[in-house]
Amino acid sequence: MDAEVSPGNPRTERQHKMKLLISKRYLRIPVRRGADKVYFVFRKGGETAYLFEAELNAEDPETVYEADLRVFLGEELELVLYQRQADGRHPMHFELFPADGTLPEKLPDTVFEPVFSDEKEPAPENPRRPLMHFTSEKGWINDPNGCFRDDAGLWHLYFQHNPFGPEWGNMHWGHAVSRDLLHWEERGEALLIDQGGMMFSGCAVKDTKNASGLRKDGVNPVLFYYTSAGKESTQCLALSYDNGKTLEKYPGNPLIPQISRGSRDPKLQYDREFDRFLCPLYLKKHEFAIFETKDLLHFTMLQKLELPGDMECPNLYPLISSDGRRLFVFSGAADRYLVGEMREEGFFPVQEERQLSYDSRSYAAQTFFRESDEEPLLRIAWDTSPIPDAPFNCAMSTPQVMGLRKIGESYVLSAEPPAEFTELFEETAHYQCIRDLDTKIGSKAFMITMDFSGAAFDAELSGLRFSADAGGLVIHGIHFPERGPRPAETKDIFLPRIGAESRLRIIADTNSAEFYLNDTALTTVAHDFTEGPTGFCIHSDRPLNLLTSAEYLPQR
Repeated sequence: MDAEVSPGNPRTERQHKMKLLISKRYLRIPVRRGADKVYFVFRKGGETAYLFEAELNAEDPETVYEADLRVFLGEELELVLYQRQADGRHPMHFELFPADGTLPEKLPDTVFEPVFSDEKEPAPENPRRPLMHFTSEKGWINDPNGCFRDDAGLWHLYFQHNPFGPEWGNMHWGHAVSRDLLHWEERGEALLIDQGGMMFSGCAVKDTKNASGLRKDGVNPVLFYYTSAGKESTQCLALSYDNGKTLEKYPGNPLIPQISRGSRDPKLQYDREFDRFLCPLYLKKHEFAIFETKDLLHFTMLQKLELPGDMECPNLYPLISSDGRRLFVFSGAADRYLVGEMREEGFFPVQEERQLSYDSRSYAAQTFFRESDEEPLLRIAWDTSPIPDAPFNCAMSTPQVMGLRKIGESYVLSAEPPAEFTELFEETAHYQCIRDLDTKIGSKAFMITMDFSGAAFDAELSGLRFSADAGGLVIHGIHFPERGPRPAETKDIFLPRIGAESRLRIIADTNSAEFYLNDTALTTVAHDFTEGPTGFCIHSDRPLNLLTSAEYLPQR
């Protein structure tokens, strides 16, 4: 390591500018929450190649995070550190420092000595970590991105990731893989922040027909579309020629220039009837756009549309309804959705918007890319339930199989856990014709299923109260923290009974519980299941048809 010190600076002992030969994958970043935020700027050939910020405290760190420098192995980079100016800028607006190399006036107050390693330092065991839902070993996660299954049958999940702390920021694309959508192996950072901005949400497309013309050495690429969120918000492309193991940014970026400040979250879907790909994009407020492309590189806006009450992370996909009709579903991050027909000139709803999730901690669900409409459509969402006092935060939801049902005169979206997921549990209790129950559940991860047709009941699950009658299910006294202009509040969540059945499934795991009512009305609530035995009691006005409890078995 070579280090340079800015001449004339009184803190000459501090190393704020240095040259690094990247011989090992990980650079250790010592962090303490509440410390001053320091920018790490890596420059290559005079240009910014990677940057992030961290609450740097080298003298008394609380946690050691790691910068994943895999893409720079064997190269020499210049690293410059400086302290963020407290002028109110949002952290996505990185102030890249001048091309002439002049250092900002405010330098870090902590000494940073670079230490590299071949492996990450494992996070200590934490009782708050979910047992059966994906969490990153370290750092904050949010929206799922780039979901697809590769040619070898491996499922890939990319996700919004802050590798340097348990709060939102530093948006990278993290990466994990699974053979069964149930057990995940984290692979490291797939897309790094660059001088264009942070890596916001996007999707994956397997270009099996080489529509893009980007085949290389006989290999058709997997295409990853993402939002570059910096001084502008543009839609960009990354390529993978090794089944998603590594991603490289396309030199022709951006594909779609900024339309409005904050336009983001491209999610492509093949439209077989017109042999084109459709790309919904969030614009602003409740406004979205749908683009079309034939070659996966050049996009034309097809239409604008509104989805009342929803915003961000649009999804657009075809489903065959229970009455045999092929329709498209357009949804937003909060699971409001439209059902309609896709014509050459655009999407045309056949009914008013509906709702799948209600006041849910589940958000920004993304469907996995599928090569044929006949394949089951799977999705996964971000579970925003917080995990306090840990070097990691948030989780992914249970995976779900999507369907479309004709109920009365309406088309209704459904979501249910795949059969493989329910096989992770071992039934520990089975009741029929039962009205009253007071019992304990031994695991912190478990599933309860009920058929309460014709009955009304009150129940409590480790302090979480809920009740049901013919109209639906109420989950009582749920706290919603302050978010932006919305003040904190405590209120009930109501799931309407949609359809003739009265089937309830609850999947609980350490810090949250997912409720499925007839698989057509869903919610996820934050709740702590980590302290002591999990008590469960229920009182019904008439015998329940069926009630079972099952505990999670991690070895399955």
